[in-house]
Amino acid sequence: LRLLGVQGSKQMLRLPSERIIPLVPSLVAPLRRGLNTMDPISVAAMLDILRFLLTRHEGACDALLKCDGFRRMLPATNLMLNNKTRVRVGYDNKRIGG
Repeated sequence: LRLLGVQGSKQMLRLPSERIIPLVPSLVAPLRRGLNTMDPISVAAMLDILRFLLTRHEGACDALLKCDGFRRMLPATNLMLNNKTRVRVGYDNKRIGG
C-alpha cells in the first residue's frame, strides 16, 4: 500500500507547476504528520515526496518558505538524524539519518 501511496503522490505532483504551487501550503500538514510519526519507513516516504516536489517544481521552495512550511517540518527530521535505518521507498533503498 505504501508503494501505491508514494507513486500516486508523485504522479499527482507531475502536474504543471501553475497547478501545484498554489496547493503547496495545503501539503505541509500531511507531510508534517508523516514526518512526526518517527517511523523510519514513513519518514523516508515523506522525504522522498518532498524531494520530488522541490526538484520538480521550481517555485515550490518559495511557496514553502512563504507558508512557513520548512520551519514546521524540520524538527521531526532533526530527531531522526542519528537513526541509521535502511528502508525501501518505492523501488529504491534509502537510508534514514546521518
